[in-house]
Amino acid sequence: MLREESQQSLLVVGKVPCPLQCVDRTTAENVLHCEELLESQVMPALASLSQHFPLCVCMPCTDRAPENLAAEKAMAKKQQKWVKSHTYCTTHKVSTCQKTSPALMKGHERGFLSVALCMQQAGSRDILRKQASNQDRGTSSSGISQCRV
Repeated sequence: MLREESQQSLLVVGKVPCPLQCVDRTTAENVLHCEELLESQVMPALASLSQHFPLCVCMPCTDRAPENLAAEKAMAKKQQKWVKSHTYCTTHKVSTCQKTSPALMKGHERGFLSVALCMQQAGSRDILRKQASNQDRGTSSSGISQCRV
């Protein structure tokens, strides 16, 4: 951040402890209320500090739940001076990929097996085995040495 008076750069980084909150339902209103309770502990000091800087960035990290997105959007409306840089949790990204990846294979497994059975009848299985054993030894069927990375 660039301080206007002295033209010096200063980076202020802080973490807000986020204890688990017990709510009856996970709605945008409940998430927003919990976030406001947490920020009320640090906002007075942060508000006075932020007045010295022309650029202030809020960097929340959440999953892609609609409730979280709505709550972050509402928080951004209240903090007009702050620029929001919303990132998404990599743990939740991996979880989403693990859930959706098997769905991509449905319907393709049977086709893959059918093609494999047809190729077996044409004698290609023996060719593939020979190529695989050559690759294990580090040479291709053309005799060229291969490098494994």
